[in-house]
Amino acid sequence: MGKKYQKSKQEEKRQFIQSCFDQKMSTSEIIQKDFGKKTTVYRIRKQIKKRKTIKRKTGSKGFKKLFKSHKLKIYNALKINPFCSANDLVIRLNLPVTARTVRNYLKERGFRYRRPNTMIKLNQKQKDLRIDFCKKMKDFHYTNSIIFSDEASFWLHDNNHAGWFHQDLNQELSIDRHAGKVHVWGAISARGKVALPTFTDNLDARLYQDILDKHLIPNAWSLYPNIWYFQQDNDSKHTAGSTRTYLKRNVPHCLDWPSRSPDLNPMENVWKILKGNVRKKQPSTLMELEDYIYEEWNNIENKIIRNLAMSFKNRIEECIRLDGNITHY
Repeated sequence: MGKKYQKSKQEEKRQFIQSCFDQKMSTSEIIQKDFGKKTTVYRIRKQIKKRKTIKRKTGSKGFKKLFKSHKLKIYNALKINPFCSANDLVIRLNLPVTARTVRNYLKERGFRYRRPNTMIKLNQKQKDLRIDFCKKMKDFHYTNSIIFSDEASFWLHDNNHAGWFHQDLNQELSIDRHAGKVHVWGAISARGKVALPTFTDNLDARLYQDILDKHLIPNAWSLYPNIWYFQQDNDSKHTAGSTRTYLKRNVPHCLDWPSRSPDLNPMENVWKILKGNVRKKQPSTLMELEDYIYEEWNNIENKIIRNLAMSFKNRIEECIRLDGNITHY
């Protein structure tokens, strides 16, 4: 003989409230008879109106348990490919649970579904060099005469960023490495934009010196007739012997920039703005991409450029405060 089915108190309450509604009783009368919470009555009333039933939805009886063997499979799968979603793991590993159960287990174990951490890791020597540099620059009286520079690459089909995509659109979030790219070198100062030449060849020492000769030097002297200071990172083409000789002859002063310090360079923030604006244009050819780069560069207000350049003082102060660690910039 089978086990007799026994109703739970919650089920009895739901059936009682449904019978009251069938008798055309008002919500306030049901609350008085039930001596229960108002929210329970309103919720069941809403459920009856919407679904015409008080029965639970299929699959709402809870989730099955992950066994030790399942957990080991999940862990090993993520060691091989950490980019699997919870739903992928359920399908690939044939797990007898829902994706929510897998997500909850991974969160309990300290996993988070996110992009890789792009934070720069610094050793103690690099931190010390950053602190020494920032302490020297703290008492520097010509921070508004610094020209900040950097280079970047703009890919033709750059979709490797967050955006709003409809579920019916099968659009991949990736960079098409075969579509081509445009290289850009840029420079800004507290007095505004300095230069933004584009090029397609890989940047080497010879090309770099050519860019400085044609774009940086004339524009820098135009903005700062008396004195100016040049910032560049420690890339090999910047520190090559021929480049050092060129800079000594043509640039009044070069800053001794600490390694692994993009957060101190306001030009990095300009790239973020410029790339975001160009990406929205969705160029289809390299010629369009180059045109949009110049167009969006011209559209950036000089006020924004000046504010970014003048934020250098705040950056060095924060770096000192954080004992040489990466700032929030």
